[in-house]
Amino acid sequence: MLNRRIWLAFAGGLLAGIGLCITVIALGVYSSGGLTVVVDLGQVTEATRREIESQVTTLLPVVLEDIKAQVPSRVAGQLAAKLGAARFSIYGVDIRLPSGSLASVRSQIERVVSEELKTSLDTIDIRRSAAMWGEQGEAWVARSLRESLGGRSLALQPLPRWPWLQVPLILHIKTS
Repeated sequence: MLNRRIWLAFAGGLLAGIGLCITVIALGVYSSGGLTVVVDLGQVTEATRREIESQVTTLLPVVLEDIKAQVPSRVAGQLAAKLGAARFSIYGVDIRLPSGSLASVRSQIERVVSEELKTSLDTIDIRRSAAMWGEQGEAWVARSLRESLGGRSLALQPLPRWPWLQVPLILHIKTS
């Protein structure tokens, strides 16, 4: 009988101690405004930068080749519209180019412009462009997350059956 009383007293004291600890912790959390959750942006932004660089390195050459394939037809279309009837005006006298000369001028301009555009596209440094876009994407993600999540307060409901039981969480954004 005495043994049972000792165990009951021990169990009651243990439960009271656990309840007191939970109460003290809960009061500490509520008095400090909630629990602070630290989100490290370093890993998120680094992963974003790597993915952007990978995508740019993969897709930019395809886009550039597509543009190079379209350059001659686009240049020809623009030149046909601009050089429909080429003429010069000297001292008030209009001189029209013969159609053979106009076709020759048009084809030379098309060739020069197309070659120059293709050469310009070939000189694009894809790795440097990918690194630049990756850095810009990394900075944008970091800024967006800081602005949208930094200092934001959320309510954590540990037991959905008891909606009154909520623990406030405050998000703190850490930049590496």
